[in-house]
Amino acid sequence: MSRKQREQIIEAIDIWCENSDTSVTLLGTKEEQADYAPAILGMVAYPGKPAVIYSYMKIIECFMHNNKWDWEEAAEWVDYNTIRGLAYIPENENPPIIQEDLD
Repeated sequence: MSRKQREQIIEAIDIWCENSDTSVTLLGTKEEQADYAPAILGMVAYPGKPAVIYSYMKIIECFMHNNKWDWEEAAEWVDYNTIRGLAYIPENENPPIIQEDLD
């Protein structure tokens, strides 16, 4: 997936949020969000509770690619910093959903 395609995904989410008068929390800083776009599976728009859905395995792959880490390093970082960090995002900020991949 090209950088432009990743940026277009994030832009489409931003436009959807604007048109829906809502917001969602994406992984990473504003500058990093496109780096994690390949891990986005989709969105859910429950009334009053929208969220972006990410693939757990693809998040790890993004960290491997972006940081030149092996699987173990990336998985450990994602588990400790990303997954645990979700608990600290207030519910009213519509935190992302991390989908556990099925084998």
